[in-house]
Amino acid sequence: MQHKASMDNEHQPTHNVGESFNAAPASESKPVSTAPTSQPATKQDLAKTETAIEKRMSGFERSTLRWTRAMFFVTAATGLFISFQWLEMRSAGDQTERIIKADERLAAAMENSVNEAGKSLSATIAQNQLDQRAWLGFEDVNVTGGLGKPFHFAFKIKNSGKTPAYKVTLQYFIRNMERGQPLKFDYGGIPTIPSRGFIPPNGTAFVDRTNATPDEAEMTRIRTEAKRVYLYGRTAYSDVFGRPHWTTFCTYLTPEANGMSYCSDYNSSDDQPK
Repeated sequence: MQHKASMDNEHQPTHNVGESFNAAPASESKPVSTAPTSQPATKQDLAKTETAIEKRMSGFERSTLRWTRAMFFVTAATGLFISFQWLEMRSAGDQTERIIKADERLAAAMENSVNEAGKSLSATIAQNQLDQRAWLGFEDVNVTGGLGKPFHFAFKIKNSGKTPAYKVTLQYFIRNMERGQPLKFDYGGIPTIPSRGFIPPNGTAFVDRTNATPDEAEMTRIRTEAKRVYLYGRTAYSDVFGRPHWTTFCTYLTPEANGMSYCSDYNSSDDQPK
């Protein structure tokens, strides 16, 4: 009997002392937190949290983050490059503008130099032509005759230049004018003597003309200068350079009626300063 009781005891469940039969299963027990709920998170806790977050991120998310960072740096670098490039272009533009302005000043100076050289050359050519051209003038104007004799006027046209005078024409006239009458000559109505061809350098053309015979009354008026007898005219010609020229002359009979005097006006030429 004791042996049976012993066998029965072997099949009986054993229980630890102090355990309750109504206790919750071990799998449903909750861990008890020992950290105070009001304590703030430390840097170490934040780092752990960030590490845990990174671990939870998928490979795609981490790759996206890396590409975003890379693109940020690339964009920043591109912006810096563009900025430096703009500054370089601006500097180059300023330098180019300075070069252009310098070239414009140089071109203006060269143009002025060319203009001045052209003026100097033109002046030299003009001076050479002036020195070499033909010069026609009137000289040796004289008169003979008097009371009872016809007045005979004669003069010369001389080329004192270094080259011939071409297409020489002559206009001259004898005119009586009363004292006080305005001296105004017009060559338009004077007959033109046909061209004498040309007059060579130092060459001379002779001209003469006979006028009326004065009586005593006319001679008295001449001696008292109540009237004057004028001999005036104009010659036209061309030089070897094809330039046209003209010369005028004006003389009057002296009161003694034995010579000619030059007028204060109408002795001129196209080269005379105005």
